[in-house]
Amino acid sequence: MLNARISSYSKASQVLSKRASEHGTPSQRLQSKRRKDCELSCNKLTEKSGETFKRLLEHTECAIERLWLGTNRLGNSGTEHIFQGLEKNRSLRILSLKDNKISDSGTRSMAESLRNNETLEELHLCMNLFGNVGIRNLKKLRRYRPNLKIVIRIADDEEVLIYAEEKVKRLLSNGWKQYNTELLVQIFDRVMEDLNNGYELSHEQDAKKTDRIKTLIADISKLRKQIKKMGQKSRT
Repeated sequence: MLNARISSYSKASQVLSKRASEHGTPSQRLQSKRRKDCELSCNKLTEKSGETFKRLLEHTECAIERLWLGTNRLGNSGTEHIFQGLEKNRSLRILSLKDNKISDSGTRSMAESLRNNETLEELHLCMNLFGNVGIRNLKKLRRYRPNLKIVIRIADDEEVLIYAEEKVKRLLSNGWKQYNTELLVQIFDRVMEDLNNGYELSHEQDAKKTDRIKTLIADISKLRKQIKKMGQKSRT
C-alpha cells in the first residue's frame, strides 16, 4: 500500500512510497516539481494516492505536462481527487487513467471539474468499468470541452490501437517472458474486454477496423496460450 504525504514544496521533498521499483521509488520519480513527464503506471497506487496527486497538481509551481497512472487502483475516489486538482492546474496536457477500476460514479465529477480546466488536451480512460451512465457523463464532458480528446476504448483512437497492435506483436516474439506473467494475463483480460466492447464515443465501426480488432483479440489469445503452456511445463 502506498502511504503518501507531501511536505513543503519550498524544500522540494516528497515522500510518496517506501516501495522500490525497477526504476526507483515513486517518490524519486516525483522528486522534482519541474518534471514534465511522470510515469507511475503499474505502481499499486490506491484511492488514497489520489489525494497526493491532487495537492501536487494544485501547486502553483507544478510543471508536469504528461502524467501516466495506468493499471493502478485509484478507483472512483482517487480519480475524483485528481480531477479536483485539475481545476487549478495549468500545466498538465496528457493524463492516462486507463485500467484503474473507475465505474460510472467516478465520471460524475469529471465534467464539472474539467469545465474549469483549459490546458488538458488528452484524457485516456481505456479498460475501466463504464456502463451507459458513465458514457453519457463522458459525452456531457465532450460538450463542455470539445477540444479535449477523450479515449474511452482502445478502438476509439487510432494511435492507441496501433500501439496495442505493435505491443502484442512484440510480445508474441517471446517478449512476454521478461514480464510478470500473472499481471500480464490480468491486463490481457481487461484489454480483450475493452476490445469486445468496441466503440462508445467515436464513429461507427468500419469493416477494416473490425478485422483489425478481431486479429488483435486472436493474437492476445495466442499469447495467453503460450503463457499457460509455459506455466504447465514449469510445474512438470
